[in-house]
Amino acid sequence: MASNRKSAQRSKTSKILQRLTISTLSQIAVLPIICCGLLVALNLKYFERDIVEALLLSVLSFVSGASMVFLVRRRNDQSIALLTFLSVFSVAYYLGLFRIVANPEWILLAPIPVVATVDGVMAVFRLITYCFTASVASYSIVPILRVRPRYCFVEATNLIGKNFGFLLVFVLSLIVVTSLVMMKTGIAVMGGESVELPFRLAGIIFYTRAIVIPGILLVLITTADTKKEKVSMVLVCLVYVVFSFTDTILRASRGSLIYGIMNVGLLCLSTGRLYWSRVYMALTVVLVSGLVWPVVTEYRALRTRSLYAGIDLKGIEDTGKLAGTVNINPVEGINMVVDRITGSNSLLATATSRADLEYELFLDGSVTRFYTNRVLGFPVRNIHSSSPSMIGWLYIAGGACSAVVGVSIILILCLAVEKYIIESRLRARHVIRVLCCVEMIRLLTGGVFEALPERVLTIIAVAIICETIMRSDMFSNKPYILRANG
Repeated sequence: MASNRKSAQRSKTSKILQRLTISTLSQIAVLPIICCGLLVALNLKYFERDIVEALLLSVLSFVSGASMVFLVRRRNDQSIALLTFLSVFSVAYYLGLFRIVANPEWILLAPIPVVATVDGVMAVFRLITYCFTASVASYSIVPILRVRPRYCFVEATNLIGKNFGFLLVFVLSLIVVTSLVMMKTGIAVMGGESVELPFRLAGIIFYTRAIVIPGILLVLITTADTKKEKVSMVLVCLVYVVFSFTDTILRASRGSLIYGIMNVGLLCLSTGRLYWSRVYMALTVVLVSGLVWPVVTEYRALRTRSLYAGIDLKGIEDTGKLAGTVNINPVEGINMVVDRITGSNSLLATATSRADLEYELFLDGSVTRFYTNRVLGFPVRNIHSSSPSMIGWLYIAGGACSAVVGVSIILILCLAVEKYIIESRLRARHVIRVLCCVEMIRLLTGGVFEALPERVLTIIAVAIICETIMRSDMFSNKPYILRANG
């Protein structure tokens, strides 16, 4: 009797949490945009002569944010793509700009150091406000793209058994093989030089670890979760943790753990199986990622020291990024997690650049290469790439109008793709939805559009693989009906 009462209480709590998920989280994600817009403008001492324009921009941000909250609440939109877009805009652009304004000594260390001038900050504030306002306007005129709350069928395939074990062993083999190759060749080391291998093996290995392995692991998690096989669920999650740690070591990537928990968290949101215990676990992983962030920064600095050999930093004080003298401080690690998200920091470098965007971009051909070599000043011989941010990429490619229109189009396309996926009859639609949203996050922050065709083709291939796995026993079981948001 007591166990039944406890189970009913947990079910009631889970339903409350489900009702508070996607739509409410989208509304909460807008709050930093409203608050940071106001706080940036209220820094009167910083702006002085531009205070009127700064206040007008903050009012525009407030009105746009309030309009977005009203639209999401009225439509009860359960779109994870919209939640992703709003979260990235809040953290990467608005919160990133506020951190720059709040820290007078902020500097982006590069061969051509980027200092936060008033004109540069105003240019960034103006651009992100116009882009966000245009996105809200675009969202308001396409109500047909909203994702409705409804019952979803999450099929419980008969993978628990031989097929499940075979797939788990297959994924472990992929992790081991790709790890050995990356260890030997140094493929995809963050901040390091690119490595070329015959038959495009470097790209194949990179995308295998970035998309293929996470996709198969998400299929296994979905199967174990819907079948309520706790042992299998824990086993797959442990494999995912091991995979994320190997990625951190081999690539010197500070975001591997965060991307891993993001994949699983978005999957729980999509399928409606988000419990408080899982929320606490996700917060714990994020906290651990923040604590190890300075350690990985130190490790990356030691691995990529040669990248900065011979570069004159023009007297700028070394922050530890180049020389490997990072102060391993847990509080500083949490700070660095937010500060290192590509957004307003990279956009400020573009806005304050003295390079001739049109002429020199024509010579370089690639926007990312132009940003790395011309804006930040890294030598071409280093074969190093830095992300310009999505708005920065569009701004370099075609100016402010291109950025405003481009961001709106990208939002509409992402919403349309998500709606098509979630309303399809695909059994792996929740996994495919999550993979697309994570790639959307990478695009919104990094803005490396040159790699977009390869990533899209890889996601399509992984979608076919995941759907094949989920349909491997399509005649063996009746579908398991699960309450889900979207």
